[in-house]
Amino acid sequence: MPKSVKYFPEVDTLEHEDATMPETKRVLVYGWDAANTQKVRLAVNSDGVAYAGKYKMIIDEDTTADVTYIGTAARGTATSATTWSVMKIDESSFSVFTWAEGAWDNRATSLVYT
Repeated sequence: MPKSVKYFPEVDTLEHEDATMPETKRVLVYGWDAANTQKVRLAVNSDGVAYAGKYKMIIDEDTTADVTYIGTAARGTATSATTWSVMKIDESSFSVFTWAEGAWDNRATSLVYT
């Protein structure tokens, strides 16, 4: 996996590596369901990938300047599979939101956003 991809959510590790008590901290992470209609509680695996029920979400803020990509797919879906829903947020144009369906790996190259 490219190092430029940030997985949601990234927690500031300094907050959790402090030697004072408590040494660990529990947090709840929320996101939106696949239809972006309601807030849902997310679970995060050891790789930092967030899951909401049967879906996972990846956020990429580094591949393209001034663009954030948010991808959702069913758990276990390879990033090369064409079943991803990808939202592109163009922050250079006052945060224009567009969507595409296809492989997460192609988010910045061949997906057609509308």
